[in-house]
This record gives sequence, C-alpha cells and structure tokens, in this order.
Amino acid sequence: MSKKRILIIDDSEEIRVLLYEILTNAGYEVMMASDGNEGLRLFREKPVDLVITDMVMPGKMGIDVILELTQEFPQVKIIAISAGGDFGPEIELDMASICHAHTITKPFSHAQILNAVKELTTNDTTNSMALDKKENYEENDKLETEREFIDKEIDRSRRLGFSFGVLSVLVNQSVPRGISKLFPGNTISFRPLGKDLRRIDDSITKPSYRKYYVVVPQTDEKGVRFIKEEIFKLSELHKWGDILISAVVYPKDGNTSYELLCKI
Repeated sequence: MSKKRILIIDDSEEIRVLLYEILTNAGYEVMMASDGNEGLRLFREKPVDLVITDMVMPGKMGIDVILELTQEFPQVKIIAISAGGDFGPEIELDMASICHAHTITKPFSHAQILNAVKELTTNDTTNSMALDKKENYEENDKLETEREFIDKEIDRSRRLGFSFGVLSVLVNQSVPRGISKLFPGNTISFRPLGKDLRRIDDSITKPSYRKYYVVVPQTDEKGVRFIKEEIFKLSELHKWGDILISAVVYPKDGNTSYELLCKI
C-alpha cells in the first residue's frame, strides 16, 4: 500500500519541522511549504491526500489558501491550525470550519495531529470526525439563515443589475446586543464566535466575541468602505472596545452565499 501524502503549509520553521517529524515517524510522506503561494504551487504540481495549513501567515493567509484549494479541488481534505492573531484562534478557525476544514488549536499534541490525519485519510465516511462536523453545523445552524437571506439578495441583485455588500462585525461579548440597530442595511443574525474550546490542559475557553452578519443592498466597494468607517466611528463614540470588520461585495468577491461567507 502506498504511503499517504501530506502537504504542510506554515511560515514557522519550528512548526513545519515538528509536524514533519510527527508525520514521517508515523509513516506518512510529507512535503513542506513556508507560505501560502508556495503551498498552492506544490499542490497544483503534485496533489496530496491531505493539506495542513496555518491560518495566520504573511502574504497569502490560510483562509485564502483554503478557498483556492476547495474551489479548484472540491474533494481536498484540509486541517487548519492556528494560535490566532489579536483576537485569538477561534476567529480564524471559525472561518476555516465554515469552509469545511477540520480545525486544531495551537499548541497541539502529537495525538491530536495523528488522530485527525488518520481519520481524514481513511475512506470511512461515517467516522467520528464526520459526526463532529455534523454537530458543528447543527450548533451553527444560523448559517442556513444567513445563506438563505444572502441567496435572496443575490437573486434580486442579479435581476436588477445591482451589487451589494456583506459585512461581519466582530465585537466583545460585553458589548450590548442592541448595537445591531445602529448598523446600516439588514442585520441577518449574530452568534458567539465558535464553540467552547478544550485546550490540552483540559481547561475550557468560552467564546469571547460575538459576530454580526449584515447585508447592505445596492452598494459597491466605495460604499462598503464608507460604511465600515461609520461603524468604527460608532464604536469609538459608544466605547465598544476592540472591533473587527470584514466585508465582501457581490459579485466581485463571489457569486454564491457560500463564497461570500467564506471570505468574511
């Protein structure tokens, strides 16, 4: 039986070497890339059974790597790993999960990596990871509401020849929920970001942030930039603290609700 082949994409040499040693000692064939562009090039030249990618990297971020791979190679299997940026790992990994990647928080154990790799490289579609993914989507069932709303806006905008914007606004859980009334456009939903995270020491980290999804009809890139500036001004005025806003514009950034949501 031929060895399963794995591609590691991480800008940290320490993490690349650690993963290489874990996986080669377990009998896997491993390729490594130090950034997203190199990783995409290697995969296109010689596709592998599984990709392990960091989420926060200079240049092409992990979410961009995941989007390009899944669009070109729909059956690709991906593990996303992250210690997070300023807002913690749950933000980056939440985006990866929406795009159907399995997620692991740094620091990770050897067992976490090997168990995930084994389950993703087997042909058993009823394994526990598939069940975990089902549970994750049941827990985040508001995505169905978001996609339904955005799909309706896509249909309307396509008929009328309009563009529109979709924003995600990330705020601390301590900020009053009524802030959505101050947002322009239509607030589709809000939810805690991700689910409880169990760390290696068995401590539980509760979601610390809340994410709002907002659709702004009949606007373009310039309009979205203006709206973002206005929300930042509101944040300063009302002392909301740390706030992160991501935005996409239909059809420039995607033609489906799936594509648009994956980018914010």
